[in-house]
Order: sequence, then C-alpha cells, then structure tokens
Amino acid sequence: MKKSLMVAALMTVLSGGVSAQGYGGVDIGSTKITDLGTKSGLGVYGGYAFNKSMAVELGYRKLGSWKVGLADVDVTTFQLSGLFGAPISDSVSAYARLGMGRVKVKASLVATPYSQGSESESKFLWGLGLDAKFADNLSGRVEYQKPASDTGTFSVGLKYSF
Repeated sequence: MKKSLMVAALMTVLSGGVSAQGYGGVDIGSTKITDLGTKSGLGVYGGYAFNKSMAVELGYRKLGSWKVGLADVDVTTFQLSGLFGAPISDSVSAYARLGMGRVKVKASLVATPYSQGSESESKFLWGLGLDAKFADNLSGRVEYQKPASDTGTFSVGLKYSF
C-alpha cells in the first residue's frame, strides 16, 4: 500500500504540467562567510525543467574575493542541484533547492604572485527562492542559498527559458 501511494505521488509530481524546457540565466549576489565578511559575486546557470514542479540545474558562482592578511582569497562553487517548486500565483513560484556543490578556495600571496594554492571540497547545499515570470520566456529570481555551513548567499537574477 505504501509503495502504491509513493508511486502515485511521484507520478502526480512528474506529470504536473507538460512544460519540459531548458533554461539559462545569470545573477548577482552578496555572500557572507562567517569569519571573512561579505562580498559581491556573480553566477551563471543552466537547467532543464521537467515540469512546473521539478528541475535539475548546473551552476557556477564566484562567491567573492577577500583579503586575508597578505593573501588574496577567491571563493567559487560549481553546483548540481534539484529544484522543487510550487506556484504562488499565475506568474510567481516558490522553490526549494537541494544539491551538491564543489567549493574551491584559492589563495595567493600579494607580495609574490607565484606563491598560490587552492583547496576544494564537496558540500551539501540548499536554497529557497522565488521565480517571477515577466514574459513567456523571461523571468526574475530572488534566492537565498547556503553552499556551506559558514556561508550564505543572497542573489537576484534573470532566467531565459528556451
């Protein structure tokens, strides 16, 4: 009985609107890392929406550049996540993001440009956002994302569906 209910629920979600389409977008954001402070960054992403409720998305984001002592520190993330949405109105949807991100921290000493190092680590990520449709293929996004336990990003952007 439980398996039948789970299959029925999954089929309902997957069949909820036959509007499968690809999309891409850009955003600008503000990232706060607990011990470093807040900086601005940019992101690009592309995805495939299976229907109005589910999508898969691949993204790259430069979280920011910080000065730590004598080092310049750049933090980026490469992400793969699922988006699970629900309509609020005809043109606005809320969504939750769950996925994995590869966070890369690159540091270089200011005095010696050849002295640099980097470290990468895979992290679970989550986010909450709103998507507002402006035209048939164009919408805006506002999102809060948590790519690591000590890091939070607030971003706004544009998404184009094709």
